[in-house]
Amino acid sequence: MKTILLSFSLAFFSLTLFAQNVLTVSNRSGENAMYNNLQTAIDAAAAGDSIYITGSENNYGSVTIDKEVHLIGPGFNPQKDFSLQARLDNINFNANASNSSFSGLVLNMIADSDGASGIRVTGCDFNTLFTGTNFQNRVSKEWLVANNIIRQYLNNGSGSFYGSQQFIIRNNLFVNNGETFIRNFHDSIINNNLFTTHQAFTSVNLCIIYNNIFYGGSPLGATNSVFSNNITYQTNNDAIPYGNNSGASNLVGVDPQFVNVPVNLGNLYAFNFSYEWDFSLAESSPGKNTGSDGADIGLFGGLGFTAGGEPALPVVTSFTIINAVINPNGKLNIQVEGRANN
Repeated sequence: MKTILLSFSLAFFSLTLFAQNVLTVSNRSGENAMYNNLQTAIDAAAAGDSIYITGSENNYGSVTIDKEVHLIGPGFNPQKDFSLQARLDNINFNANASNSSFSGLVLNMIADSDGASGIRVTGCDFNTLFTGTNFQNRVSKEWLVANNIIRQYLNNGSGSFYGSQQFIIRNNLFVNNGETFIRNFHDSIINNNLFTTHQAFTSVNLCIIYNNIFYGGSPLGATNSVFSNNITYQTNNDAIPYGNNSGASNLVGVDPQFVNVPVNLGNLYAFNFSYEWDFSLAESSPGKNTGSDGADIGLFGGLGFTAGGEPALPVVTSFTIINAVINPNGKLNIQVEGRANN
């Protein structure tokens, strides 16, 4: 078997954002923010700026990005009063947007048209992600795709010859899909994901695949890759490794024993995902503390999964006015509760 070379530059995985400025956007009527249109805020931002996007009843539409920016929403299921999502249609960008990040958003598609590098997609709920181009010198690489709910697929449009290289795809929940989840990626790390209902891979090559759970979702479609410390259960091909892949310490055909996932795997298309489900492992689970790092196999092992998709920022969970009526020059007393998300 070929040697897998993963010469990652780990610097780009730092989640610390050294923004020059912070801009705020809200399209809610009567709400105070610097901008009420997201594309206008992006156009006004300088390279490296962060843009905080308020949860809203209104969709923010599609945006185009041609510089490094950091879009931050409240999470796909924020755990607080008035828990509105920041919903978009599509995010489109090119290589000039390298090192951008997108977190805490609910959207349809993320598309890189020109080979951007160092992109971070975290804490989002989205349908599709397209990367790659038809040019060898424009390869999407060194991305982090983590802590997301992915409802359709990740696709490298240029195919594995040029390929999306050196991705880390970790702690994602893949749900409700009629097609293959991860397509045409190579030289990447795929760990602590949960694949449900359909085949996990197509033309995945030279990857390290560990600590994942294949729950009705077949692990087929990988070559020259290493499978270790994974769980397969009720897929159409539980046996791993297979073909010219290698690996060890996999649990084949074993129920991972989730805390609360009320679904019949015999009816794959009835897998109607709910945010209320709990994919953490029961204490009796064979995947408990048996990952390659001694932590759990699946979503909550490794660096973990934040069930609300909230960004690593302090969150106000409730805001209560104590005295609704005050005298002139009096004091308004409020009670604020919050929590850290780091």
